[in-house]
Amino acid sequence: MTESTPETLALRLERLERENRWIRLGAAGILFASVVVLLLTQTSAQAPIVEAQRFLVRDPKTGKERAALSLLKDGSVGLRLIAIDGKSLSLSADAGGNMGLTFYDKNRALRADVSASADGSSTISLRDASGKVVWKAP
Repeated sequence: MTESTPETLALRLERLERENRWIRLGAAGILFASVVVLLLTQTSAQAPIVEAQRFLVRDPKTGKERAALSLLKDGSVGLRLIAIDGKSLSLSADAGGNMGLTFYDKNRALRADVSASADGSSTISLRDASGKVVWKAP
């Protein structure tokens, strides 16, 4: 057996403290690396995609439709916005490349329209309350 003197005990204690320090540093390094890996592998939350063929926006007080975005079977798409007083406008694009913007009064009578055809031609027309064209170009 080796004799335990205060000097040898002090040396052994110093060696154990040094080893313990390295173990604590290693454990802290492993913990830090684990946290970094967990944070780096987290995917950022992206906004969900909502898919539908028609979206409706209703007035919560009256229950009336105020806006609609629709996709029809023929491939055309339309957006309709309706004011509180019933006036509305529609924006549409069909599968053939034709586009139009139409304005309606509160009685749902066509009052004005702007259209652009796929061939590049366009028209604008204004109508009176009875639906009669009062101005048109070209």
